[in-house]
Amino acid sequence: MTPANSVYRASLLSSKSEALELATVAKQFITNDNPMLDATFFLASLGNSWAPRIVAIRDNGNIAGLVYFKERKVLGCGMGILYVDGSLGTMYLGDPRFRGEALRLALEVLLAHPKVRGIRLKIPPNGPEAEAISQVVASRQLDASSWRNDEHARLILPNSYEAFLKSLGSTTRRNFGYYRRRFDAAGYRFEECMSIEELRSATSQLRTQSRRLSKRQALERLLQMFSAASRSWAAGLRDDKGRWISIAGGCYLGSQPVMFLQLNNDHEFERFSLSLVLRAYLIEHFIQEGVSELIFWTGAGTTLGRYCVYAPALAVSLDKRGHSWRLTRSLASHLASRMPRKLAQDLRFLAGSELH
Repeated sequence: MTPANSVYRASLLSSKSEALELATVAKQFITNDNPMLDATFFLASLGNSWAPRIVAIRDNGNIAGLVYFKERKVLGCGMGILYVDGSLGTMYLGDPRFRGEALRLALEVLLAHPKVRGIRLKIPPNGPEAEAISQVVASRQLDASSWRNDEHARLILPNSYEAFLKSLGSTTRRNFGYYRRRFDAAGYRFEECMSIEELRSATSQLRTQSRRLSKRQALERLLQMFSAASRSWAAGLRDDKGRWISIAGGCYLGSQPVMFLQLNNDHEFERFSLSLVLRAYLIEHFIQEGVSELIFWTGAGTTLGRYCVYAPALAVSLDKRGHSWRLTRSLASHLASRMPRKLAQDLRFLAGSELH
């Protein structure tokens, strides 16, 4: 609902310089509970595969809010497909009472742009965002589809580590105890605080030692996000020689820590289950700090995933109508099943059947 005396207008910002100019103004909306809504954090999260597409909402000419989108790029060129993940409340910066109206205005501006072909969103399933999308679909000729897409894992933490262990299945609880005792007996240690310099150095070292090889560009993007966050955290495990052998880091969403980076020296320490040991220490540390929930961005993996709840999300795909664009999406969907995983993901994103 728009206040009676307000005249909301929306405009598109498509360059990093424009976004950074607004960052200072936008800070008036940011509290310590929302560091992920800082424009500098948003820009750091993009990497080389996305371009910023921020919609500025103005009330009688004054900045009233920002809605964050990003455009997928291939070989440096925009695809005309925009994406935003707002399932954890990291899409709109402004008065929360008007987030539905802000999204509606943003979608109207974006869909009116000649270079925008489609928009992909993840939103809370029962909030004003869903109503805003329904209004836009009803007022325009669009191909629209939606489905459930619960992705971000939330581990609810009790008031003691012992209570957490009791909540686990017998095998998982036994593994938590066994690998942690083995780690301690080897003379290794957990450190709850790492500097950005230590995190950067350890990331460079562990990148090729982890079982899941991470691309250098992807890790650099995560480090930039860590540096840009006004409230970040990092912790790790050291061996008896003082080397970092497992690290994790992220930022805070409200009072809850979000983990978006973990690397382990699996080649030398495969028998130690470093990922599980570090998570055990982190969970105990966060419980002692009074944290009630640990969020794993895009999932917690098989061991802890079964004990998590998932942030409910509705995935929405909106596309302008047109024969050639429909044909392109249909062809992309058909080819996806025959392509390598990463290319298949990009094709399904283009087709509007998968968000990432």
